[in-house]
Amino acid sequence: MFISDVLYFLLYILVLVGVIILVLIAIGIISGILYGLNYLINKKLFRNK
Repeated sequence: MFISDVLYFLLYILVLVGVIILVLIAIGIISGILYGLNYLINKKLFRNK
């Protein structure tokens, strides 16, 4: 009984860590896309002037 409880606890920690990593990756990708779009928009605006 004790061993299965420990395994469930470890599995829970692994899932939690995985979710945190996925969220960080998603934030990185979104911020990268926004930065890229901002850069392109600024480039176009400066080119028009």
